Amino acid sequence: ADGLAIAERLGARLSAIGPSTALAITIISQSNIHGYSNRPDRARELAETALTMLADDDVPTWHILAEWQVARYSDLDPIELSERVARYRDRFLQVRNPFLAATASRQLVGLESARATAQSQALADAVDGMATLSLADPREALGWMMQSAILLLRAGHHHAALGILGWEQRNRATPVHPDQLAAIERLMPATREALGDEAIAAATATLSSSSLREAIDFTSAALTEAAQAAVTGL
Repeated sequence: ADGLAIAERLGARLSAIGPSTALAITIISQSNIHGYSNRPDRARELAETALTMLADDDVPTWHILAEWQVARYSDLDPIELSERVARYRDRFLQVRNPFLAATASRQLVGLESARATAQSQALADAVDGMATLSLADPREALGWMMQSAILLLRAGHHHAALGILGWEQRNRATPVHPDQLAAIERLMPATREALGDEAIAAATATLSSSSLREAIDFTSAALTEAAQAAVTGL
């Protein structure tokens, strides 16, 4: 809320001058905040507005981000959205923005895992993502851990998933996207049925005293086990 208020005040001041790259960047920031606040229609509208101010060669990272925001909140077919996000990931890499490239990669894994036929590949991709993440920015690790927990819930590895989710809740350093929260909410009834309240509480506390490095290693091991089980059918 504080960030949105600041961005709106700055946007109002820049609007008095007229369309500009600075104003477009400010509007894209607002779009991102609305997206994380579960206001997808407003997020899309703002991103579309910003795109009208930016030429293709202006601040490429922000241009790609605005395109991504429009696509993400346009109710596209999952296959089409996956194709677009893959292109955005590659373009982020071209302009040397590994953080947003990794963020796009996590969305791709999430889109893959929603299709039963692609869950094995999604688990394998998450294993690769965890293996290459950088600890320079903890948000990257936390993002992969959250997406990994969703994959593990879908694969029926409830204990490991809950351990990761419990650690993330106790050490949250970045907002969780509504798409991920919705996925967890959809998957939790099956987890409750499988485990029961007492087992859920115990599993959630599994990593209560773990460091970030230990939580990453736990997540990687759980993903590897789930990926191997998916391949062998065990």
